[in-house]
Parts: sequence; structure tokens; C-alpha cells
Amino acid sequence: MRDRLDPTVRAVLSRQEDDPLGRALAGLPTIEAQFTVASLAYQVPVAVLVEAFKENVVRLIHNYDYLGHVRGMLAHAQRHMHDALAAAEIPDDWTTSPSVQKIGRELGLTSLRPCRHCGVDKIKPITPKGRRRQYCSNSCRQAAYRFRIANPETIAAANSDRELGMLPCFTGIEKTIHSRARFELIDLIEAGAITAEQVLLKDRKVVNPIAARQIRDRWNPHSPLLRAANAALAHLEDSGADLRAVHLHGQDLDLETTPYFVGFECRYLPAAMDCFIGSKGLAWLEIPRPSLRGPLPALLIRPADRTRLAERRRDERTYFA
Repeated sequence: MRDRLDPTVRAVLSRQEDDPLGRALAGLPTIEAQFTVASLAYQVPVAVLVEAFKENVVRLIHNYDYLGHVRGMLAHAQRHMHDALAAAEIPDDWTTSPSVQKIGRELGLTSLRPCRHCGVDKIKPITPKGRRRQYCSNSCRQAAYRFRIANPETIAAANSDRELGMLPCFTGIEKTIHSRARFELIDLIEAGAITAEQVLLKDRKVVNPIAARQIRDRWNPHSPLLRAANAALAHLEDSGADLRAVHLHGQDLDLETTPYFVGFECRYLPAAMDCFIGSKGLAWLEIPRPSLRGPLPALLIRPADRTRLAERRRDERTYFA
């Protein structure tokens, strides 16, 4: 969410004599106006608003009741709207208001996404349940299912073309990353939110004594994760990263602030995008299938546009679900 509306926009809202909703919204603090429009006009769930509030408005406070805070904001805004609109003619559909449409566009809530089956732009960015929809209706969902059952080779070829032809970073490791995660990564890459490249890790031990000790303590000599951890941290070490600031497969190596992350078997991959946003992460090195022998290909993921990534994470809360 933007911290404030442009002053010119606010002035326009207050001047619109034929838009009572705009005049009422102009009397609210910016964040309350945005959340009210998102909640009442576009049915954005409160849980999504809470995440947006935490990510974009405030510094996180341990054990703070953010849900109660956002609900309180919405309640205050609704009381204000009720009083301000007491004598006005209110449209049944708030989205007909130019002011509501303006705020909706700023928050990315007005554009529709295409249905994966019929291709028509019918799907809202956020549904009342906060889940990302793929199909505009149950009939399209069932039709797509029947097509997949009847044409498995066509579907496999289409997936292969999308994954391999457009994004070489998945070549050779596409089957080691769950298809849902691959598609979500592809969406983020194509949106310019992240970058990803495949790197071949060298098979050698890490030099840093803190990292070397933790690796020995966590995995036995016959574990493929021990080999993968050494190779991954050695790669980061060669690139100039401070290994004390690395989060290794669920644990910090030394420091609490960790802009570098290493994961295996895609177990912690769902946290990657949030690390780039909330933790100001710089790089995520994912080894989809560690092994005791043979090559060790890895996916190196970096943030490209944190603002765009935050917007997509806010609007599409089911990434990697």
C-alpha cells in the first residue's frame, strides 16, 4: 500500500460534487481510505490487509495485535463513512465511483486476469478467500481437467515448452522442482520481480571455520546434505558473501541478519520471496536434489524489483502454497 495519496488526487477527490464516496474517502487518513476501498469495494480479505499493513506501513513489533489494529482502522473508517454519507445517495456498486476506481487502480485491484481455460479476462486479482484462482468458473475448471486427462502428451509438451524454451534456468532440473513452484517462479520472473539462473556447484569444502563446524554438527559424513552444504557455502564464499550472514537450511550460521539463504529439496523455498521482501535478502541458493555423487546443479534466485515482488505477494497470497 502507498503511504499517502498524491495531494493532487486528494484534492480531486474532495472536489467531485457528483461523487459522494470520493468526498467521504478524502476525509479519512490515506491508509484507512485505501483499506476501506480494498475491503468494501473489492472484497480483499482482512488477513491480506493485515499482511499489507505489516509489510508496507509499520515496523514489526513482537506479539502486537495487528489483526485487531486493522479491524479497528476499518471500524473507524466505516463509522466515518456512515456519518459522511448519511444524506447522500450511495451507489449499490462502490466500484462505479471514480474515486474508488482511482484508489483501486493504485492498489492493483481493478485489472482482471485471464482464465487458464477460456483465456477471457474474468478473474479478480484477489478473491474473498484470498486464494489465487486459475479458472473463471467451475465449468472451465472441469473442462480443463477433462482436456488434461484426454491429452496428457499435449499438456506435457506445453509445460515443457514453457519451462525449457522460455527459461533455460530450469533445464535439466525441471523434474526436481514441483510443477506448482516452477510455474510460480516463472510468473515472478516474467513479471520482473526476481531473476533466476542455474549454477553448477563445485564439489569442495567450505573454508570458514564457523560454517564448517555447523555443517559437521548437523549432518553425518554420508549425508548428501553435507556435501551440498559445503558446495553451496563455498560458492557463496567465492562470490564475496559473509558466511556469518547466511541462513543455511532453516538455521542461521552466526548472525541474526541474513541476506543470504541456502535451501535443499525445496523445503524452505516458500520462504524465499518473503525473505527478499521483509529481510532484504540478496540471494537464495536452492539445491533441489542433493546427491552423494555426480553434478550439483543449483538455482540462484535474486530479487529484481522488491516493490513489484511485494505487490505480487500481497495480491497473490498463495505463491508456493
